[in-house]
Amino acid sequence: MIPRSILTQKISPSALRLWIALASFCYDDDSCYPSNRALLERMPKGTALNTLKSAKRELIEANLMRRDRRYDKGRETSSMYYLIMPEGTEMVTPHQAVTHEGDATVTPLNKYKLNKNISGNEKKTVDGAVFKEGVGWVYELEEQQ
Repeated sequence: MIPRSILTQKISPSALRLWIALASFCYDDDSCYPSNRALLERMPKGTALNTLKSAKRELIEANLMRRDRRYDKGRETSSMYYLIMPEGTEMVTPHQAVTHEGDATVTPLNKYKLNKNISGNEKKTVDGAVFKEGVGWVYELEEQQ
């Protein structure tokens, strides 16, 4: 889930899409290390590499992302990216919920419970969203009995 506070940030549409694309790689924490190719696959078709690089710089300058370059045998490999939540975003563990005005609860970005099922591990947020490989986060409607 994407925190609403990211939508209030004064960043370009490309930077917003990149932040969301990075969030989709950060399954159980705030860090991930996708390649530029993997990131471009989650951006709109036709997005140029220079646009991606510019969006990375913009997110770093807006303090919404930190990047650590990684090397393997002296050769640069995919960078480690750390997403930074916008100011005003409260983070909780999967076993906690923050109640705001009203009775709604907020689930933090990329926090899920691992539930064992017959087909293996299922990534599921505390509010019922399920991660499906190749699709992303979806809400499954429980069947009425």
